[in-house]
Amino acid sequence: MTISRPPKWSIPIFSILVLGLLLYLLRAPLLRGLGQYLNYQQELTQVELMVVLAGSPLDRGAEGARLYEAGWARQIVTTGGQVPHDFAILGLDMMECDLTARYMIQQGVPIESIDRIRYGSSTLEESDTILHYCLERQISSVMIVSSEFHTRRIKRFFQAKFEQAGIDIIIRGAPSSRFDIDRWWENEYGLLAVNNEYVKLLYYLLQGY
Repeated sequence: MTISRPPKWSIPIFSILVLGLLLYLLRAPLLRGLGQYLNYQQELTQVELMVVLAGSPLDRGAEGARLYEAGWARQIVTTGGQVPHDFAILGLDMMECDLTARYMIQQGVPIESIDRIRYGSSTLEESDTILHYCLERQISSVMIVSSEFHTRRIKRFFQAKFEQAGIDIIIRGAPSSRFDIDRWWENEYGLLAVNNEYVKLLYYLLQGY
């Protein structure tokens, strides 16, 4: 009795099906790992200056206020030179740095503890501006506060630059009030945020950063 062999084309198709099944079964830990990779945070230590970056005044402002209350920094700078679109429509000229500062003041941070940098529309611009600010004032240690999923890109733009200038830097991420970074794929905002972050990382990598 002759046993017929399966056609050659069936082997790669079967392999693809098995691989697809494995990816499906492991989708949660794989997707979680993609989110966790973006969340680069360092151990807390006291610094001379905390910088709260523009982009999410509610989440980043809340985390900045919490860190201030815990005593990790006594002086704060908020950044952002753009007027949010909704404010522009209403004819308001409040910039992102002003919005973050205002929220932090509502959370109990003294107004005299907050300075504002009314400049910067990208992470790269912010890194150069903040470095100049620190060098001008002879600040030797700084904490950068942003969103959790933004911290990996901050490391790329800030860490080497600040360390070469002799400034100790700590990167901290604020949890999102809109999605859980460990289950980001279950939320539309999480899908957009994490997807955009990987696109930006790839873009700047191709640009040589």
